[in-house]
Amino acid sequence: MKKYGKFLLFFLFFLFIIIFNLLFVINNLDEIWNYGFSYAIRLGEIPYKDFNMVIPPLYSFIMTIPLLISNSYLSFIIFHALIVTLEFYLLYKMFDKKIYFLIIISLMFFPLIYPTYNFFFLFLMILIIYFEKSNIKYKDYLIGFLVACCILTKHSVGIFFIIPSILFIKKSNISLVKRIIGFIIPNIIFLIYLLLTGTLYDFLDLCLFGMFDFTNNSNGFGLAVFLFLILVIVSIIMIAKNKKDISNYYLIFSYLLFVPLFDNLHLFYVIFSFTILFINIVGDIRLRYELIFYTCLIAIIFTFGKTMNVLEYQKNNLKHFEYKNISRKNVMYSNEIASFIKDNASIIYNDDAYFYRIISNQKIGYLDLVNHGNHGYNGSKKIIKLIEKNNDKIFLIKKDCYKRIANKETQLDKEGFEYIIKNGKKIDTLLDYDLYVLN
Repeated sequence: MKKYGKFLLFFLFFLFIIIFNLLFVINNLDEIWNYGFSYAIRLGEIPYKDFNMVIPPLYSFIMTIPLLISNSYLSFIIFHALIVTLEFYLLYKMFDKKIYFLIIISLMFFPLIYPTYNFFFLFLMILIIYFEKSNIKYKDYLIGFLVACCILTKHSVGIFFIIPSILFIKKSNISLVKRIIGFIIPNIIFLIYLLLTGTLYDFLDLCLFGMFDFTNNSNGFGLAVFLFLILVIVSIIMIAKNKKDISNYYLIFSYLLFVPLFDNLHLFYVIFSFTILFINIVGDIRLRYELIFYTCLIAIIFTFGKTMNVLEYQKNNLKHFEYKNISRKNVMYSNEIASFIKDNASIIYNDDAYFYRIISNQKIGYLDLVNHGNHGYNGSKKIIKLIEKNNDKIFLIKKDCYKRIANKETQLDKEGFEYIIKNGKKIDTLLDYDLYVLN
């Protein structure tokens, strides 16, 4: 009975993740972009050649798997829910009822369970920690393989996951040779892929050289940075008292997810890793897990209930997003934009361009994601060149675009926006968009 009870609990958790992402997550740009990457691959587009990404494509390729069955956001979310459920099952196997704290953290900072490559990176890290704590056969090969997968998911952080194996080679029964073999295999496969698709330079430009531009999106020193520094200091103190557990080093290196944006969203990932670190080091926490869990769960559901009117949920007619909770007003709005871009060769110079391309059944291109730092080194100049090449198209510019860029409410490239305004002519308006053509 206990066995069936656990199965039921995780099955309900699986359903919750699906319902949460469909009903409560309202057009979050990160999830739209991540779905868009996999959507584009499903259509036969090649990352770095046909559309831009600033991370390696492992997560996007993996999330294309459910789209082979049905190229819909629903399939994407169901597959994501399976991964989240597996993640928490692994945490349960390691920490038993202490995972209540991690569930609470995930519900308090719900972007942690959005379908993004940052989430997947944490999943891979948990898988590594699980194997580090196990005596499974071929353990070292698997860990080396997974470290490579971390790099191929988020290279700027995953590269640091090499360090724990080097630090512990003399302190534990680690075969560095086996880990290197496991590490090399996926990297060689990826290198061959880049060479075969002719995208090696594009990958290096977008994912490495472009980081110099991307760092300009940083929010600078603020409360999030202050809290981050506190968590780092506390973590170092805790690890100093428990130096022999290799898992702790993966966890503290994962804090680098906070860099270089230094924003609240990426701080949530640090808080999640810190909570695992705390549980792993402190061990026995003498609290009533169930009481804390259900109290917080009720409070969170009450909060959602006040802010989201899910009772009005109904299936919509937006292609690929039919089962997502989108208000009737926004459905009508989206259909009008989609109808326009179907009938007119156009570029939407805005963060939600992916959404409109997808519901219009159109392919994704480089000018559909024009965030600063997303076009490689000197990316602003490249965006302007692409704008010039598309001078026969109509450009849709949100009326509040300049204000949002100035207030750092968006990462849209300012130079590209100013080029369109300066060299273009306003010909009409469409809802809250101004329509421009280049002179």
